[in-house]
Amino acid sequence: MHLSRSLLLLGSLALLLLLPALPAEEAPVPFYMDEDASTEAPGALEVDRPPNASPHTTQVDSSPTGNNYVHVADWESSSLGFSINASGEWSGKVTVYSSHDINIKLQFSIVVADEVKGSFETTTETINGGEMLLEGSGTLAHTALPTAGFTLRIEAQWNLNVGQQPPGNATIELRYGSSASPDLEGGIVLPVGHARAIADGAANHDETGRKVIVYARIEDAFSNDYLPGGKAGYTMRMGPQGESPWEGSCELVTSKGTWMQARFDWSYEGHSLPAGNNAYSVEVTFTDTLSNHEWSADFTVWVDIPAKPELEVDAGTTSRNVNPGKSVTYTLTVYNSGSGDDTVLLSSAGTIDGWTAELGDDDFFLAAGDSKSVQLTITAPSSAGDGEKDNTVVTARAESDAGIHDSQVFSTTASIPPDDWSFRLDLLGSPDITVRDRGEVQFQIAVTNKGNQDASYTFSTISNPSGAFTASFSPSMVSGLAPNEAQQVQVTLSVSPSYGGVDGTATISASLTGGVSGSESATVDIELVQSGFIDLRHPNLQLSAEQGGWDSHEFEVRNTNSEEAILIYFASESLTDPTASSWLSFIDRDGQPVSAQSLILIPPGGTETVTLRVSVPGSAATGHYTMEVWLSNDQHARISEKRAFSVEAVTPTEATSSSLMLYGVAAVLFAGIAGGGYWYVSRDDEDYDDEEGDSDEPPAVAPMEGLPVASVEAAPVAAVEAAPPVATTTPVADVTPVAPQPAPVQAVVAQPAVVEAVAVQPVVAAPVVAQPVVAQPVEATPVEAVAVQPVAVQPVEATPVEAVAVEAVAVQPVEAGAVEATPVVVKAQVVEDEDEMEFS
Repeated sequence: MHLSRSLLLLGSLALLLLLPALPAEEAPVPFYMDEDASTEAPGALEVDRPPNASPHTTQVDSSPTGNNYVHVADWESSSLGFSINASGEWSGKVTVYSSHDINIKLQFSIVVADEVKGSFETTTETINGGEMLLEGSGTLAHTALPTAGFTLRIEAQWNLNVGQQPPGNATIELRYGSSASPDLEGGIVLPVGHARAIADGAANHDETGRKVIVYARIEDAFSNDYLPGGKAGYTMRMGPQGESPWEGSCELVTSKGTWMQARFDWSYEGHSLPAGNNAYSVEVTFTDTLSNHEWSADFTVWVDIPAKPELEVDAGTTSRNVNPGKSVTYTLTVYNSGSGDDTVLLSSAGTIDGWTAELGDDDFFLAAGDSKSVQLTITAPSSAGDGEKDNTVVTARAESDAGIHDSQVFSTTASIPPDDWSFRLDLLGSPDITVRDRGEVQFQIAVTNKGNQDASYTFSTISNPSGAFTASFSPSMVSGLAPNEAQQVQVTLSVSPSYGGVDGTATISASLTGGVSGSESATVDIELVQSGFIDLRHPNLQLSAEQGGWDSHEFEVRNTNSEEAILIYFASESLTDPTASSWLSFIDRDGQPVSAQSLILIPPGGTETVTLRVSVPGSAATGHYTMEVWLSNDQHARISEKRAFSVEAVTPTEATSSSLMLYGVAAVLFAGIAGGGYWYVSRDDEDYDDEEGDSDEPPAVAPMEGLPVASVEAAPVAAVEAAPPVATTTPVADVTPVAPQPAPVQAVVAQPAVVEAVAVQPVVAAPVVAQPVVAQPVEATPVEAVAVQPVAVQPVEATPVEAVAVEAVAVQPVEAGAVEATPVVVKAQVVEDEDEMEFS
């Protein structure tokens, strides 16, 4: 029997592969044509593969049918165990024999109670005196097959080939029912719902075992021989209707003749069921051996659950160690998995002497299906010995019924651990720090005691490059930090003034104190951002000035900070001669000096044009000087990169020396002319006498600041020491007496000088070599004599010259850069003979 079933499945495999996916309640079943049949005597349609080697036959009408079908025969199925459904794609095949050359096609039909429910045709095939397999398929609409069964009907339509004469004794027949060849099996494959599972009686509630027992009736319409005979062949899931089900177990399978009974136990341990009589959904699955299909059947049972609570106590951890004198805390959860609400009474017992057990809550309401978590704190006495163990039992009882309860044991062992000094150092915030303009930056660190001893910590820092950064800490030390506690510390990071780099790192370390070793560290990456930028406008700037002369260069400075303004001045140094840095001065676009006392304000993202002036002293050695300049802010911190340039100090040319002498003579003449209204000289007496009533000294002239004075062209004169350089143009030619022409002159800002009236003594000046001085060319306008303005004058020795009468003129203001001047005292006296003038 079982061998026949296996062969049946193998024989129909090709047809099964052609079928589409079927609904879960139907599966393809092969039906085999058996027994000889005719129009008067139907054959059999069996689900078991025929064992005979010789085929059965059914004769086809020997006369050609033209375009009409003629009835060949019917094959009837056996009765069914219960009414089943059939639908979907079905197929059929049979071998046709002909003694002559014919064209033939067949029609397969499903007949129920003499009514055709569905049909399909094969293709027309040509048989040339022999056998040929004819097969086809179609789609069957949903059809109910009754317990009486159904009928397979085959009809034929055939004709002779063209040119053939009507046969005298032609034989045409269907051949089937043979196990010798799949082509000679003959039959159909029909999708039918032939297996099912239904409830077999009412469900039984085992309250003590907290389970429900369900019996199921498992049936196959053809025979229970095709159903699993063991418990492993059945699975079951169950749950209250509308809720997710969970699995039960098959405990017993019993044959009942034409059907199988399966017993399932469904435990609800750990689940809460609704009280009362409620519907539960049951799903049973199994696989038959006829179509090898997994069937899933759903049905409903009713279960009556009394309204009563069920308590369970659970805890994730029930065993811990504790230091003597310390406590440990457990978390336990009480579940009401029953069907009734109740008040839960929680208690502890079994705690040993000296130890204490404390529950966070011991009396609370718990509805059916709810849970509540409670903390249990066990404290060991300070006198507890290493390894001493406490076993505290916590019990939950239902207030309505003391018999409803559950317990849990919590085991706690006293343990004296070795000293643990571990700790952690954390950087709070980003490890990337930006420092702008070498200012201070602050950030936080945290030290956490991860050991079991109170500990103290000190802090230090190591910078890379070495010495680039320093740090201070507030507080500078953390003392007595308890285990599992943390302390935040503020770190103030500063940039060393001597550090010229743009980045680096600082490693912050925390170290244990009190004779205990151990340290932790955290590293920050530091980027230095500078707001100032110097653009010298030339990558290899070189300035040149003669001894006693000067040179200048205009350049730009920028504020790269787009959010804040900066106050700046210039700092510099000479890499060749440290004293040469004093040669440098800086002037803003308004002609004002820039220094640490006079800063420039540059707005966010702004630019300022500045003039660099290099004044080389006459005493300076000639040669090449390398200079560096940078920006400093109002906190005297460098806020830009250093820019290097060179200065070449050269020897004055001869033409420059002559011009310097002329300048000296002109300066002396100008001083005499300008002060003519206050001086007089005596041709008879070298001494001078004060006017009657005059004091010994003329009144002092109050110093004035920032007044304009005249600047004239003059030949160079010998100077005791060269004056600081002033703005220059091309040197002028030697001066000859000429009538003055009116012309505008530029004002020069001079330092105030104190002027006293003195008697002029004749002086014979010896010629000396003058330092080169280049003066601004001016033209004078004749005016009346005026009171002399304070003038900054360097004392010089003059070359003898003849006095030339010159009309007094008013000097127009000359605008010039600020110069440093050495104050002199000048005394004036009225000269009796204007043809002779002496100076002292």
